[in-house]
Amino acid sequence: KDEHDFHNQGHPLILCIKARDFTRVNATTLKTDITSQVNFNNMVKSGMEIVYNDLDFDYGVIASATQGKTYSNRVQMRVFPVRAAFYLQDKLETQGFAMNAGLRLDYSDSRTNWWAIDPYDLYFFSSKYDESRDYTREKSSPLWQLSPRLGISHPITENSKLFFNYGHFKQMPQYETLFRVDRSPDRELYRIGELQCQFSDRGTEVEGEGYGNNTNFFSWPSQYGVVDQTTTRQKSMWIRAKNFYDPTEGKEKSVKVVGIGPRENPERLNMIFAQSVKVIGKYPYPTVVVDDNIASDLAIYEQLDEFDENLPCDRMIIIRINTSIGVSVSKKIMAFSRPDHSNYFINDITFKNAGIYRGSTGSRVHESGFSAL
Repeated sequence: KDEHDFHNQGHPLILCIKARDFTRVNATTLKTDITSQVNFNNMVKSGMEIVYNDLDFDYGVIASATQGKTYSNRVQMRVFPVRAAFYLQDKLETQGFAMNAGLRLDYSDSRTNWWAIDPYDLYFFSSKYDESRDYTREKSSPLWQLSPRLGISHPITENSKLFFNYGHFKQMPQYETLFRVDRSPDRELYRIGELQCQFSDRGTEVEGEGYGNNTNFFSWPSQYGVVDQTTTRQKSMWIRAKNFYDPTEGKEKSVKVVGIGPRENPERLNMIFAQSVKVIGKYPYPTVVVDDNIASDLAIYEQLDEFDENLPCDRMIIIRINTSIGVSVSKKIMAFSRPDHSNYFINDITFKNAGIYRGSTGSRVHESGFSAL
């Protein structure tokens, strides 16, 4: 029942969130290395690297019921971060003793203004975010990091040695991830029948993905958005190909693995490319009206792309993705509203060697992309 004592249990509820990303990322790298055998015992190496980035961000979530014409949340930002590194290393070799000693200096400058916000500010980091508020920004400061490296080895026998290593290492995240500001809309959860959860356009749902209290939960029974009965879940999808010719690197690999989950990893953004999400219904959601007013707030979750009276289920989500090994994936998620079948989903997944190894259909690998999947 809803608040007006009407029964709505017999119909599944779905919300489909659509997004667009027109971001362009370019990087120019200048790199040089030099090695010199100074004398019989010392070999010195030195080098430097400078990377100039041009990041033109333009992405957002499409507002429902606008035919794709309006964003409910859009981020547009262009930044030109720079990073550089310099290293100096000496390899000292004597009879029965070898040592590698060096220093590495890293520099990173985002070259932009960033929010100077308290990390516990609910009006910026939570669903209470208000874009009309004035959030203070400050010019970011460059970061310097000096990292020592030391390695010592001493042969003990012909087949064994004693060694010691010490070093400081620093790795910067990808700039595409570092600058992204993603906000989930209030209606991110896909609601189907009595078992409700989120479905990702990347083909599987990872740990921590979701919004608010519904962060990647299975909720059952879950009428009217109640998520008291929940089970946290995390999923993954990995695909491995043997004898794969990698068109990006221009060489054949004995094995290549791409995937997503069970946890988020920025490096996998270049492995899985979301293509489309479609929600199909066998029949429309019933409209309940009391005194000329909509009597239920559940109608906001009924965002269907099309109807099909011959659908084998009551609601179906079709998700399509491409991968960097040329395998395209089509995933059908079927849900039912009948009382005896409203507590499970059926997943029908098809893997096709389509040869599309990027996000667009214009990039294809060779027909003999791999020997085994």
